[in-house]
Amino acid sequence: MGAIMPALEPQHRGAAMAMYTTAAGGAAFLGTGVVAVVLALGGGGAAVTWTFVGLYACAFLMVGRLHVPQHDEAH
Repeated sequence: MGAIMPALEPQHRGAAMAMYTTAAGGAAFLGTGVVAVVLALGGGGAAVTWTFVGLYACAFLMVGRLHVPQHDEAH
C-alpha cells in the first residue's frame, strides 16, 4: 500500500503518505478496541479470531475496488 497510495494521488504524494501512516496507526489503535468489544460481548479467543477474519475479508473486497491509473511512459 505504501507504493499505491502516492500513485493514486501523484500531485499530493506527501498527503497520501500521511493518510497511509494515519490509517496504519488507527488500525493498531482500533485493533485493541475490536478485541475489547468482542470480549465484552462474551466472546472468547475464537470469536476474536473470527471477527478479524471477517474484517480481513471486508478489506480484501474493498482493496479489489482500488484502481491505480496506469501511465504509458513510452509516449
